[in-house]
Amino acid sequence: MKSKLNKIFSFLLILLLLTGCNGIAANDGVRSDTTYPSQFLAGEVYVLKTFEKIDGNIVGFDTTLIIEEGAAVLGDIILFGSDLEVAGRVSGDINLFGGKSHILQTGLVTGSINKVANNQEVETGASIYGEINTFQFENIDIEENFQVPKGDFSLIKPRTLIIIQIIRNILLLLINILIIFLFKDQTIRVSYKLQQDPLVSWIVGLLTYLAIPIVSFVLIISICLSPIGLIFLLILFIINLWGWAVTSYFLGSNLAKWFRIESKDFGTVAMGTIFFGIIFSVSALLPLLNIFLSLTISTLGIGSIVYFSISRKK
Repeated sequence: MKSKLNKIFSFLLILLLLTGCNGIAANDGVRSDTTYPSQFLAGEVYVLKTFEKIDGNIVGFDTTLIIEEGAAVLGDIILFGSDLEVAGRVSGDINLFGGKSHILQTGLVTGSINKVANNQEVETGASIYGEINTFQFENIDIEENFQVPKGDFSLIKPRTLIIIQIIRNILLLLINILIIFLFKDQTIRVSYKLQQDPLVSWIVGLLTYLAIPIVSFVLIISICLSPIGLIFLLILFIINLWGWAVTSYFLGSNLAKWFRIESKDFGTVAMGTIFFGIIFSVSALLPLLNIFLSLTISTLGIGSIVYFSISRKK
């Protein structure tokens, strides 16, 4: 029964965080007439050669993707801060966030191209059967539409919110990669503990998340014990940062397993972090949902670390 509850809890967590994008693989030295499944790309240059195809979707972060003439992608392409060159065929939609894109005259896109802050060039002769949608927020003014009062609130505009979310997501990604670099083995082991007992980890994390601030507050108002209270809060902050790396690795490893994507440690944590970033960027429009998701992820991460530490001592 415990195993079934763990599987259900893990599935619901991934389902809540998943936003429906999948991921090309580097294929240097691979012969033609090869079919690849969905792939996740991070960094470097990836080339899909002539007569090769992706039977699935592509997700890329800070990468360069080149689809040669005669190559094909049968699903969608989603790129963040990346460069794209299409001389072949893309059957699905192309979604671009930042970076540059170039559709050559031999390029064929049967879906739509949706781009945000992307510098795009489309050569004459290129075939695009869907729409090219460029999302801009230059003319959106919340003050006019919702009569927001003057003052500090005048800064809260869609473009400002997007910039804040982008900066937040980039910082989270850099922190998670740094944690994996410094504490790879420990993070992986804690992630396995979260995989085994997600419900227990969440309960332990919730109790820890509530108890430490209360204890710290009592110590701080005691004057002579206030430094200890501040140290407790600092420890909670550090554990919370580590917990986000643990949950990101947990999410990334499950996504890689379910979509049969080969990904190393840095790619795994990057994949999970990107999906977290997408979810939290969308949920930022609903503050209560955003707070609930943040608390859930924080308690899962903190709980898995505390639970792992307790289990090792037994």
